[in-house]
Amino acid sequence: MKEKDTRLRSFMETVPIASVRGRERKILRQYFSKDEQAALARKPAQTIAGQLALKMAICNLVAELHAASPVREKEVEITRTSLGAPRIDKVSCTDNTVKTSLENDVHVSISHARESAVAVAVILTV
Repeated sequence: MKEKDTRLRSFMETVPIASVRGRERKILRQYFSKDEQAALARKPAQTIAGQLALKMAICNLVAELHAASPVREKEVEITRTSLGAPRIDKVSCTDNTVKTSLENDVHVSISHARESAVAVAVILTV
């Protein structure tokens, strides 16, 4: 019996917090859905930078796995679990394979330090 070829794919993105500070409203309008804008409106720059880094990591992961069906940052909605962990909530995409994969199979994480926010999106492909 032949073993399946499984591969771990991941993307990590970093966003300098200084690049967000003072531009929060503009960044929210450009990269976030209306629901996300409302949820993040009063959050500090490092939170917005982390969410943006995560969206960028997810979009880069999709570009690598599904080059024919790219996804823009605004098409991916990030929410929080009851414990505060980030999760992909909705994907506004016409490719159902990409949408299902993102909503069910991609694991995400966000962190930040004083000067930058970092996020990673990971998927195990078969």
